[in-house]
Amino acid sequence: MKLFDWIKNRFDAQIGRVALLYLCGVLLYAILGFFFISKFSGTDITKGGKAFIVEGKVRPYWGLIFGPIFFAFTIPSILRFLKGFNKRDGIEIMLMLWLAYDVIAFIVGAINGNSLRYLFGDTFLLSIIPLSYFFVRNYIKEDRGIRSLFYFMLFFQIILFSFPIHGFAIMIYKEISPMGFYTLPFTETFIIVSLMILATLSKNRWIYMALLIGILPAVFSRSLRLTSFLQIFTAMALVFSIRITEKGFVKRFAAVLLVVFISISLFWRFDLIEEKAVYLHFHPVYSKMLQAYTSVYNKINDNIIKEEKAKGIESPEVKVVQEEKAKGIESPEVKVVSVRKIVEVIGEGRYEIEPTIKKIGQSSLKFIKVNSDASKQFYARIRISDDYDKFYFDGRKITFGCWVFSPTDKKIMLRISDIDTNLDSDGPIYANSTVYSGNGKWEFLTVSKEIRSKIDVVELWLFVLEYKDGVYYADGGIVVEGEIDGHKLSAMVNPDNDLFENFEVYAYPAMNQSINHRIYEARVVMEKIKSNLLTFLFGYGNGAVIDLSRSPDPTIASVYGNRVKAVHAIHLLPFALLYRNGAIGLAIFFVFCIVLIACFIRMIKYFKMQGDGAIIIEVLFLNVFIMILAGIFAASNLFISITTGFCLGLIGAARHNMSSSETTVK
Repeated sequence: MKLFDWIKNRFDAQIGRVALLYLCGVLLYAILGFFFISKFSGTDITKGGKAFIVEGKVRPYWGLIFGPIFFAFTIPSILRFLKGFNKRDGIEIMLMLWLAYDVIAFIVGAINGNSLRYLFGDTFLLSIIPLSYFFVRNYIKEDRGIRSLFYFMLFFQIILFSFPIHGFAIMIYKEISPMGFYTLPFTETFIIVSLMILATLSKNRWIYMALLIGILPAVFSRSLRLTSFLQIFTAMALVFSIRITEKGFVKRFAAVLLVVFISISLFWRFDLIEEKAVYLHFHPVYSKMLQAYTSVYNKINDNIIKEEKAKGIESPEVKVVQEEKAKGIESPEVKVVSVRKIVEVIGEGRYEIEPTIKKIGQSSLKFIKVNSDASKQFYARIRISDDYDKFYFDGRKITFGCWVFSPTDKKIMLRISDIDTNLDSDGPIYANSTVYSGNGKWEFLTVSKEIRSKIDVVELWLFVLEYKDGVYYADGGIVVEGEIDGHKLSAMVNPDNDLFENFEVYAYPAMNQSINHRIYEARVVMEKIKSNLLTFLFGYGNGAVIDLSRSPDPTIASVYGNRVKAVHAIHLLPFALLYRNGAIGLAIFFVFCIVLIACFIRMIKYFKMQGDGAIIIEVLFLNVFIMILAGIFAASNLFISITTGFCLGLIGAARHNMSSSETTVK
């Protein structure tokens, strides 16, 4: 009875309404993520990928179901809130502009004929943060309500986060995955930052310390990526800079870090994380469930492949995007493969178009490796499958030949790569040529490979083997269907079919494929957005998609398949906003961030006050900052996070209470 009274005293009807909406949104997303990922997702992200499941199924269905509920709760409260709208509050002004511009972006997207699914989805997602803010701001009036809702959000996230479940399979430590039952992005960062700050500053620090240690196994059964560590470090650095002058703070801060470090070391040392996960993973019940969902997944995957193959039978003719046919001498047993002459240079080095040292035509490709670390790959790549029907190369043997030269006596070779998008395909992914002899002369290398079945990504590589830096040249590249002697193939090369004649080059730095893909996205957005002034100002509207078929990340083509030329996801937040909402939408968001930072700086004095109330507002601010920081690298993570909007709403309620108190005192 006392517990019921305690809950009743802290959750009145108004707070309960806000908590219910938050509960509905988070729990529904978790359930949908659990259902779709367990039913459809493969175990390898390069073979059908969890990214597609989240992007293509979880978020749209979540928006379709949760959207009407969310609007029914929030829009009436917005209309009531407008009556007392504070025209001097910078955050609220910018959020109102945000909402207004979301409507404009919807209209622009409708005029451009964007997909209705993405059009309504973007409009809903972009409205979550401002609508959540005004909804919470309308119902939470007292400090008691702020604390109650914050604790509800935190501990509900901990409950969901504590289930180390990926689909029906318990993920063991060695198979770390960013997915889990909770599925909402950066939940782990929200929880860790909140508990670490509360454990450092709160009067109940030992309670929060125990909770923090308790959830560490769940944290390390997931994936704390580089961005997550960057967020946590940023939050801790801000807290340290604000509180460093307080008596005893440094000791408390060091104690928390020491306890966390020791806990992580013990978990790691005694395999406390992996031991429990392995037990559950091999438990008979879970084993049966895993077998069942794997069987369902394989059947669905086989049916999709059969349908795509059937469509290919209906139109067996090759559809060549590049209409110009290769000219030159063709051997009767081979046929020149005609493709767009686009070369991607990836890794630790730089490239030049060389007009003097050449073998065929007007120029060659010169590239220079600048890092002696063998783990830092450096290669040139041409993707040939993009110009043909999907699976056109299935079962066909192709031969790639190219003239190579290095004056520095370095080693280089050719490679044909086919990316396996089907879990059941067998055979090697690569076929390599012989290695350049290093004789200081032009040498024609060839490599042949039979492309495996159900393969839709076929690439030609010019691969550097050397451990040291060096200079390399490539010219007279050609690819044909069939297998042919190197001397005959070299005789077929001419300036018209030479892959390194009148070609375009895209260069990507020596980063992982994910970063390279984001750089590529930014480049495509900038090329598209500057087409005219109206597009630059207003973008292409909500629901706009983009052609990412030339991405340096091969998993993009694997994940999206035929949809790769109309991809909705744009990772980098500034470019996602610029593409869909134009320079005006990007400016609104940018000014909102500046206003938010200015507000945080003004409230530093308030944070230094004693009591958990001030600490909670500090935690809320820092969590909003880390969610925005997460969105910089993956825009969708910010816009699907209702936690961000609710945190902002609680900050707004606290600021309103502070203003009211100051007015009363005066």
